[in-house]
Amino acid sequence: MTTAPKRTFTTPRLKSFAGYTAPPVLMDGLSYFLPPFSVITTRLVTFGVRLFEIWSPNSSQTVYYPGVSAPNAPGGMGLPEHLRRCDGTLGRFDPTLSPQYFNPQYPFLPFIRRHVNDDRPEHRPFLSVWQPHPSPTSPNNGFVLPTFVDALVHRVNQLQDAAKLGQPLEWYQRDLWGRRQESPVAADFNVLRYQMSFDNAVDAFVKLQRGLKVLSVWVRLADIAIKSHGCEIDMTTVPLADDNLVGVWLNGTLEKDGLWLLRLGVPCFIIHEVDGGLDLERVVNQPRLWPTFWKDTPVSKLLDTVHPMDLAVVSDGGNLRDLDEDLGQPSEAPIADAVSRSRSSPAVQGFSHGRYVGPCVDRISNKLPHVEVGGWVIPPEVMPVSAGKWSHWCEETTDSGELHLLRVGKSTSKDRGRYTYYDRQRLRVLHVDDRILPSAHYNADPLVFGLPAPRVRYLEEFGHGRYHEHNLSHWVYQVKDPNRSDVGRKFVPDPLMGAPATLPVPVQGPITNIMDDNEDTVSLGGASDDGYWPARKSSPRPPSPAREPTICQPSVVRGSSPCQPLPAREFPCQRRPARQPSLCQPSPGREPSPSRLPSPTKPRPPSPSRDQPSYRSPQSTLPPYSGRHSPARGRPDIPHMLPLRNRSCSPPHCRFQPLQAGTNLSSREGDPSPVAGSSRLIDRLPLQSHPSTPTPIGPISIDQVAAADRPVTRFLVIWNLPAEYVWNDVVFFIQEAIGQLQPRLLLTKVCRTNQRSGDQAFWLSFGSPTMASSFRGVVVGRKTTNIQCDFVDGNVFSTSSSQAADHWSPVQGFGDDVVPDAPFLPPAAWQLAGPTLAERLDPQKNHRRTHRSKKKPKLGQSSSTSGPNGGDISDA
Repeated sequence: MTTAPKRTFTTPRLKSFAGYTAPPVLMDGLSYFLPPFSVITTRLVTFGVRLFEIWSPNSSQTVYYPGVSAPNAPGGMGLPEHLRRCDGTLGRFDPTLSPQYFNPQYPFLPFIRRHVNDDRPEHRPFLSVWQPHPSPTSPNNGFVLPTFVDALVHRVNQLQDAAKLGQPLEWYQRDLWGRRQESPVAADFNVLRYQMSFDNAVDAFVKLQRGLKVLSVWVRLADIAIKSHGCEIDMTTVPLADDNLVGVWLNGTLEKDGLWLLRLGVPCFIIHEVDGGLDLERVVNQPRLWPTFWKDTPVSKLLDTVHPMDLAVVSDGGNLRDLDEDLGQPSEAPIADAVSRSRSSPAVQGFSHGRYVGPCVDRISNKLPHVEVGGWVIPPEVMPVSAGKWSHWCEETTDSGELHLLRVGKSTSKDRGRYTYYDRQRLRVLHVDDRILPSAHYNADPLVFGLPAPRVRYLEEFGHGRYHEHNLSHWVYQVKDPNRSDVGRKFVPDPLMGAPATLPVPVQGPITNIMDDNEDTVSLGGASDDGYWPARKSSPRPPSPAREPTICQPSVVRGSSPCQPLPAREFPCQRRPARQPSLCQPSPGREPSPSRLPSPTKPRPPSPSRDQPSYRSPQSTLPPYSGRHSPARGRPDIPHMLPLRNRSCSPPHCRFQPLQAGTNLSSREGDPSPVAGSSRLIDRLPLQSHPSTPTPIGPISIDQVAAADRPVTRFLVIWNLPAEYVWNDVVFFIQEAIGQLQPRLLLTKVCRTNQRSGDQAFWLSFGSPTMASSFRGVVVGRKTTNIQCDFVDGNVFSTSSSQAADHWSPVQGFGDDVVPDAPFLPPAAWQLAGPTLAERLDPQKNHRRTHRSKKKPKLGQSSSTSGPNGGDISDA
């Protein structure tokens, strides 16, 4: 009796389309602007009350959006059999089926070819080469056609020979060469020559086909890299892509990676959540809305009603299951700040009314009329007022959301704008609604040296609806007429400032589950069972809150938001609540506090509050960083060091968050070790295991330092840290304190000196006096004892820096011969005679650069001196 062949699985499996209908985990940030482009394709997808736009600047494909995958999620043959799909694919995160987020560890995945109708054996469907051969005991047995196995072996030999031609990459692209694919080889295909069950045949066949695809794409990318080495040119426009490739999602990529993909013609796709403003005007006239992300995309061919594998299994009596929640999705969504999320819009990128007009850039341009010294912005010399008549310009917004400055009469400008700035070169008075904020790398005094002008269009109306465009203003001042002594003055950066720290770009971390775990691919946190993917460890992603249905609106403060939101309009779909202002920038209707700048001529008067050991009374239960309406008011049980979290901006950096983009702090020499990883270390550092010392360094105490009424400078000294603590603890303490402040402070250098008492003094240099004052407020405002901190002047800091035993910088790490996890061992010289910390901080004993008006009078000379007009100019 002949047994009927069965194309069924011993253990019931999932449908090929299982999990595709589950909602994706969104990450829609884009941190940079694209070159000039056209929107080749766009699609609007609704999900509940949220509206998304999927668009491409170079591809006409209609693709499925899988969302963000969880790191190290198993897939393929790394899963138990009952969680494998019947066609052997990896689901929504299969890079051979649909575009994925860019993974810098595997940059060749976007170059994988789509399933096209050609004669390449890696694209042949399984059922077309499967030959059933049932037996009475195994009705689902069979084998793969021998001629097809021979074709696979011939193909892999071709690719392995071509891969050897990529040898030159070892010299000038070692990263790509190090990730070359050495598998599969011809011997791996012998398993297909034997009779096997339908289950094993599907798994082995799909695994080897996927290996061929990856090997093929590595060979193609190696050939491109060799041919283009040394002859790359800048893009003037985005070229069209090769739609035979799978492609990639640009969201979350670095600019260098995104431009590289666009230059090589990889299909690039961007997802953006629509939320009013310029977006609303673009999408309100779209003819169609898609109800799901998978509708009318290539993955719809995986439905069990049309997919040949599903139909064959069901027709032979097999059972297939579905999934409500897909496999491999993260529990939390990655963070994208409000500015980068707005830049994923084609309108903000500069595409308007069917053509590219340029991006609606930030209110403060990055292209300033300045030079840079050591990474710091150097403003032009202070300008005098040009001769002529002043003109007045007021801020206006067009119906399309474009911000510009319109020339008006003097009487019209009286009630316009909250802030006034002066362009002394072009004789313009600018009346704007938002304060111009200096960039993080600008350390000059804005009251003297001015600020960059708003980079918007300057228009003058000369008829009904007709405008003339004037040249841009480049530099503005807060006062109309400069001090006579300031005219022509040049800003000279402090040599002690060092290089400014680069803020991290808020992008999605590498997606690591690109292929099968254990069998088909490597889990980047562990070893692989085969040779397709070299085992590489992935850096952990910082914790981030999940995306919620409501979204925070980007701040419209000048210098942060790329566009102004328009008033709400009627929209055919259901609207969600409006976004709230982001915590990253001040609210548009609230005036930011002015910077605390030391007066160049008038000494700071004594303040009674500075006689206290901290800015807050010991009875205060309000954390130093809390707002007036903070829910923590009156709740003393809330830990003070818990970071503020908001979905529209990045949370305060964790202890391993890089201070420089693209550099992992934990992997750089001179960074805190995991031993110092307690979240409350900043509170317990002076308390645990070591008693605090009331007068640790000479006779000075915090009360005496405060009573000296020192002027606010950008230099601080911290003491009362016992010698037994290691550098890692101190660095973590400083970073935790900085993490409580928004925006983050710019710390340039930390030096350590040994005191005669055996304790350590740490000397900190910040980017500005305001930053130093904010940091001091956090340190001395804690409800713990005696880590003491106060201001010092530049002379004291310079002397201490030159005598420092060792130092640390957020950018350059530790100095030479520093062991971060070794206890401080002060040399014997610290017991020798020398100035104590009290003597260094005593203004009466600091004779360096004594002002000539405060010098002691010579013999026979009175303490007061007559000025040119006979006036008394004594110290009194």
